[in-house]
This record gives sequence, structure tokens and C-alpha cells, in this order.
Amino acid sequence: MTAAAVTTEASAVATEASATTTAVTVQKIVKEYPAGDITKYPQYIKVLKDNLYTASNSVKFKGALDVSEVGYALCDINSDNTPELVILAGSPDIYTIRSGDAAELTPFWGGALVKGIFVYENGYIGMTNISGNGEGSTTYYRFNGTEGLEAVVVNTFNLDTKVWNYTNNGQAITKEEFEQITAQYGKEVAFSSTPVTDIPEIKTHVDKSKTDKYTSYDPSAAGSDFSFSQGTSECRINIESGELNLRAAPSMSGEVIVLMPKGATVYEYGHNHVWSYISYTAGGTTYYGYANKQYLSNTNERVQVVSCNRRGTINASNGEVAGFASSYVVDGGPSKLIRKTLDHGWHVTAVNYCYSKGILWYELYDTDDNDYYGWVDASFINFN
Repeated sequence: MTAAAVTTEASAVATEASATTTAVTVQKIVKEYPAGDITKYPQYIKVLKDNLYTASNSVKFKGALDVSEVGYALCDINSDNTPELVILAGSPDIYTIRSGDAAELTPFWGGALVKGIFVYENGYIGMTNISGNGEGSTTYYRFNGTEGLEAVVVNTFNLDTKVWNYTNNGQAITKEEFEQITAQYGKEVAFSSTPVTDIPEIKTHVDKSKTDKYTSYDPSAAGSDFSFSQGTSECRINIESGELNLRAAPSMSGEVIVLMPKGATVYEYGHNHVWSYISYTAGGTTYYGYANKQYLSNTNERVQVVSCNRRGTINASNGEVAGFASSYVVDGGPSKLIRKTLDHGWHVTAVNYCYSKGILWYELYDTDDNDYYGWVDASFINFN
């Protein structure tokens, strides 16, 4: 990703006058710094935090972008041994440090439809502005440090009529003269983009902003097909492995609030045929959201059984392995065995699994002769 155009249209505007010119020697002064050096410049971290806001159930950045889409780079543009902050986003920006504070070099034009920012090898900066009627300009600036940006050459254009005009310090010049001047700027610099969420302070800020929204009861995202009771039902997360998403909305595209491990206790307030609105507590914080109903087992009801198809072998290397009856594992009745001993290395096929009594169980058959072995603790099975 570069600090260049938001769209290919802006890029095309900036390079329209890029016909072959006489080779020139370019003084390359732009120096990129390691992204991790941003911790040395709290002014820049403050800029990033100040541009974050919460909207539409997501943490956004200036330009209404999800913060996950925003990158940054550090580079010294004017050889003063202090890097500038280049924000690589839908609305790219460049900040410098002036009098100890971060100062924006490239403010957004209010009427612009497209904004492109280009940094060139010798420290010049190009900015493209396109208005609603297709008219616009690309202005090339000299960055002189303390005084900011000084406009040097400008090309104005109309995207509809394809008319281009060029000026240098306010005086009209030809396209050829424009190309000779801008050739001295060198190539556009391609920056390495680092996600802003890689910065610990920003990640903490984003995570807190995201989770704080879901720490109170608010089932407003539930549809009319949800039914809610006066109380709650205690449930456990019944998944085969990994963690279950708690989402901000009853949809697979809903934002993930937090991950819930298998066996975790949650409380259900209501549900439809697919989703449950629940609460889950972790680290002293209670979160509210939606979880896939098929992976919740009501502790006061029959254990929920989920079908599967997995093959493996019995692992009896540490002692005897037994197979239990459904009446014990699923229905909560007294202990009852199907097979007292399953030998090490036997080939088995799992057709169902469930979470019961704090254990993940698989219902097994012999792979070779289809003998039924009952329910076996998952820790005694080596799956292929």
C-alpha cells in the first residue's frame, strides 16, 4: 500500500503528464523509519487515537473506515532527522512535529470527492483534489519543515473535457515544461503499511471501545422472531474444540465481541431457531451478545448432541478406556457402561459429540465391524 491515491482515478490524474522526459538526477532524501519507532513519538499516537470514533457498532477512523483497514508509515520527508507520520487509509494524511506538537500537513478539502497524496523521492508532496463537477487539480508542494508546504507547480484539469492546464509559481507553462520540473521529484515512494492496531496503545483503545458497548443488556438487534422469558437459563458452551464467538448481532457477519471457550457457563435470555441472546462473564466483565444456539447446552435440560464424522484410534496408553451409555452421558442418569474396556489402537468412527459433566464426549462405533462402543471421553481418542 502506498500513501498515494484513494482510487485509480486520483492516481491517473497525478500521472497523466508522465510522458517520456530527459533523464535527470534525483536527490533522494526520503528515509523510512521502522514502524515500531512510533512509540518514541506520543504526539503521533495521540493523533491516531483522536481520529478513532465509534459508529454503527464498530470502531471507525476518520473517513468512516474500519480501524482494521488503517495503516501507517514513518518517514523523514525533509531530512530533519524527525520522521513524519503517513496515515495510509481511504483519506490518507501526513503529519509532522512542529513546536513539540503534531501538525497536519495535508488537510482535507471539504468539497473533494477524491483525495490523493503522493510523496516523491526528493521530498516533494503531491495532492489531488477533484470536485463534484469533475474539475480538480494536482498541486506539488515543497516541504520546508517549519513553515509547512509551499506550492510550486499545479496542473488543473477537467475529467469530462480532458482539458489540462499547467502553472509554475502562478505562471502558465507548457506540458513539456511541467514534465521537466516534476521529473526532478523522482518516483513516488511506496511505503510499507503497518496496521495501526499493531500499536499497543491503539489496540487497547480499540478493544476497550469495542467491548464497552456490549457490557449492558440490550437485545435491540434481535428480530421479531426472538422469544424472551422473564428469567434466564444457565447453559454451557458445547463445542468440539476451540472457542465460540459472541457476536453483536444474530448473524454470521455480526461483529465478534469476545471468544468463549468450550465448557464456559453462559446465561440465555431469549432465542430464535438459530441464535440465542446470552450473557458471558470473563475477567470480571459481563458481555451481552448473540451465540449460535446449536452450541449451547442448557444445564437443566437434556445435553445437546451434535453430529460429526471423524475417524481415529483408541488411546489406552495410560490405562483402561470405557464406553458409557447415552442414558448416563446425555440424559444425566446413573453411570452405565456399554463397553468396560476398549483396547489401545482400536479403529473407531465418531458419529456424534456432546459436552456433559465437564467433559467432551464422542459416540463411537468400530470402524472395521461397526460394533457400538458408546460414549468415550475425547482425551482417550487420537483422531486422524
